[in-house]
Amino acid sequence: MGSAFRDIIAFLRSGYGEGGWIMQPLLVCFCFTLALMAERMRFFWRARRKAQPLLDALELRLREGDVASAIAMSARAEGAMARIALATLGESMRASERMCAAAEAQLIVETPPLYRFGHLLAMLRQLGTLLGLLGTITELSSGYSSGHGVSSADATSRAVILALRLSEALNCTALGLFVSTFAMVVAWMTLSRAESIETELRLFTVGLENMLITYRTRLRWNDARCEVEPTSYR
Repeated sequence: MGSAFRDIIAFLRSGYGEGGWIMQPLLVCFCFTLALMAERMRFFWRARRKAQPLLDALELRLREGDVASAIAMSARAEGAMARIALATLGESMRASERMCAAAEAQLIVETPPLYRFGHLLAMLRQLGTLLGLLGTITELSSGYSSGHGVSSADATSRAVILALRLSEALNCTALGLFVSTFAMVVAWMTLSRAESIETELRLFTVGLENMLITYRTRLRWNDARCEVEPTSYR
């Protein structure tokens, strides 16, 4: 196992050394993609929440109409759902339209951070492919240029020079495709996770709105009572 790992490292080092100058910006793109992946993993790990447990805890308080206790519990909690709950409960004593508008506004605020760096990952995916192709073209063209003495060399030397340039070009292509594929996988993973969290946030927002409307006649905040719209029979 150890010898196989050392062989892989030696192979990668030799390929990187033979790739020419284009391998350096490709390595920068790869390291940048790794940094973005680490940042997104940390963000999603901290953002992991399920809607139902918090909704159940809030329902225990709202069933009794205790808005102040529900707000205090939301203030102690962390995450986007707690902030949506705070914004919604803060307007829960007002008209239902205003309460729903506050909930939707906070949901709009919480959604963009989920998709942060998505465009940057897409750019890195394209950049890896383009840099790999650029390295392939430059290495092959330099192998056929007269500056390297290919035209005046004998057949054996010409074959060696062209084989060396071809090896460098293929190394650039391989690393470029690897960086592009890695960035594509990271972009897909982050997008899937972001969509999953957004779905949880939307479920929580709708569930909280329905809960506040259901218990609307019971809601109280200290001595204040909720504004209840008059029933319309139109």
